[in-house]
Amino acid sequence: NLGINFFNFPIKFIHKNLRHSFDENIRQPLDGLADENIQSRLRGTILYARSNQENSLVLNTSNKSELSVGYSTLYGDSVGAISVLGDLYKSEIFCIAKFLNEKCHQMIDGEIIPSGIITRPPSAELRDNQKDEDSLPPYDRLDFYLEGLLSHQVTAEELEILLPFKEEITKTVHLLKRSEYKRF
Repeated sequence: NLGINFFNFPIKFIHKNLRHSFDENIRQPLDGLADENIQSRLRGTILYARSNQENSLVLNTSNKSELSVGYSTLYGDSVGAISVLGDLYKSEIFCIAKFLNEKCHQMIDGEIIPSGIITRPPSAELRDNQKDEDSLPPYDRLDFYLEGLLSHQVTAEELEILLPFKEEITKTVHLLKRSEYKRF
């Protein structure tokens, strides 16, 4: 929509070959989380190869929500020289996207950001019918928990007293602690 070149680079064939090579050489199937993460890493490799060709930078697509709870793959979707969305929660990014479409509609014929990107359920697209909410609380609640925990030093116990989502809060705290190594 902004006149920037767009390339579709399927990884299906590369992924299939890697799985076959893994099986053949290591004699063990590449499956589960390792298989999902390798797809993200293949995307990162392709982006860096293109970046090398064009003498350009790769922009990291992770956001504060995903980075906080470890919902990004090291050397995969977390690759990039600049993290333009790293200080924004996922719900904030959706608000900005909607705002840009509303304000810039007059400037171009159509939307800047296709509405399908904003309205579809968020997904890492690493397995069929995968949605982020299969692994995480809905972003509007997750971001609220994270804002309280990270920015306002609210404890999990205080959140649990205030909100009826004890399991989600406990899970968020667990994910936050478990993924600390990725942030360092």
